Amino acid sequence: RLLQEEKIVELRNSAKMEKPACNKELEKNDENNINRRLQKLRAELEDCYRQETLKLKEACIKEVNTKYKNDLEQIKKELNAINYEGNAQNLNIIVNLNNKLQALEDDSSFLYQELENCVGDFVRKQSEIDWKYRTLVEELVLQLNNTEERARESKPE
Repeated sequence: RLLQEEKIVELRNSAKMEKPACNKELEKNDENNINRRLQKLRAELEDCYRQETLKLKEACIKEVNTKYKNDLEQIKKELNAINYEGNAQNLNIIVNLNNKLQALEDDSSFLYQELENCVGDFVRKQSEIDWKYRTLVEELVLQLNNTEERARESKPE
């Protein structure tokens, strides 16, 4: 960047002698700067997209795994209790386990719905990022056009 600033100062000093060449150089520098910014923004957008996707997947997977590990441990404990208690109690435990399994299925459906909601939110955010990217590109193209227009206007006829 410091080199660019030095180059601009050098070009300004020599502009009195070579104004048309200076304008072409400025146009070229502006175009190169805009292209570099666009490439950097594209890379940042792709990186954000990858990071958000990974974060979303990791969070959902971690939540589901934690829930099922805890439930599985509880079921194991209750199954161990079946081996030590009488038949009447065993039937009650089996009924309770069936109820818990049904609750787990309900929780699974709920978590799946939550995951779908998270994915929907992610898609909406991605669309917003895409819109912002397109807007920025349009602004940069407009800036480039304005720079080119200024350069044409400053050329001696």
